[in-house]
Amino acid sequence: MRILVLSVVALLCDASFAQDTCAVSFSGTPLTCPGDADATLTVQGTGGPFTYDWSHNALLTTATATGLTVGGYSVTVADTLGCIAVLDTVIEDPIVPPLGVMTTTNISCPGAADGSVSFAVNPGPYTWQWVDDPQLTSTLRTDLGPGGYTVLVSGGICPSYVTGYLGDPFVDIAGPVDYCPSAPPQLTAYPQWGFVA
Repeated sequence: MRILVLSVVALLCDASFAQDTCAVSFSGTPLTCPGDADATLTVQGTGGPFTYDWSHNALLTTATATGLTVGGYSVTVADTLGCIAVLDTVIEDPIVPPLGVMTTTNISCPGAADGSVSFAVNPGPYTWQWVDDPQLTSTLRTDLGPGGYTVLVSGGICPSYVTGYLGDPFVDIAGPVDYCPSAPPQLTAYPQWGFVA
């Protein structure tokens, strides 16, 4: 899903020259992929001629701004009759859908390295590789410790990252808060998963 947030318009007109033809708005194209610099914004309106003062580039005086990245943009538009329109918008990175599925098997005990992750790529003309070990060709990885394990999938419109996370299990210990030295309490351990020896 591509995201381009448009637009808030504030009209500030000289009372003696207020005209409906001063109404302007933004149109544009979103970023193709996260991190790109190919979004555009164009001021559209009736009337004119207009002058354009872009906040991100004082040298830009045309109705269209190109090569835009993630961020906020503002332009002040004015006509010869003294009407001023201020347009604001935010360009956001598109959301890239995952092109595969990662399944995980949890680590059995704190400090162990017996977790696993398994990756399955979606049907299609895709290639993939493990980010931390590009030479590894197996979709299954075993004997893993805590951490994130990520596959980069190429061949779509944008690169897609699929990550599986492994963490150490934690153990809750329950028992009485107050006790007598002559009668030590019995404590019970409740592991998140796995077992307690």
